[in-house]
Amino acid sequence: MLFTFLLPVLLAPLIASNDLTIYNFCGRTVYSWQQGRETKALPRVENNSHVKTDLSPDPVIGGKNIILSFDPKGIDNGAPRIQLSYHAVHPGDEYELWYALGNLNGKMLDGRSLDMGVVGSPKCPRVEWKSGEGDMGVKVCERFKFSDLRLCTETLKG
Repeated sequence: MLFTFLLPVLLAPLIASNDLTIYNFCGRTVYSWQQGRETKALPRVENNSHVKTDLSPDPVIGGKNIILSFDPKGIDNGAPRIQLSYHAVHPGDEYELWYALGNLNGKMLDGRSLDMGVVGSPKCPRVEWKSGEGDMGVKVCERFKFSDLRLCTETLKG
């Protein structure tokens, strides 16, 4: 009985974390940055591993970008990269997440797949790219809880 009561309390921070987990199955390191008013490097994502980052709003401009590249200097040069643009709106106790994925300077995942799932309520739109590109339209997730971005997911099949 006590366990039944404590389980939701223990899981609440995990469920309402408002974060993004980036998974890398590409066979090489992915470098990542977060851009808002300032740009900061995020931990690199080694092959077959993941990193987690917070998707909180920028206190001044609201929206931010997560930039991904195979090039360690990809934020500063013309290397192909993926940009996840998001705006987290905090109208009350929960976040509403507006998000879009796009390629910059070519296709970072040329011929490879990408899958982004977002958990919230009601059902939040998923983004799936089969060959390094796909729908780049803006999606909205109400009552955003967490999301995951999986790179090179074709390696997980078969």
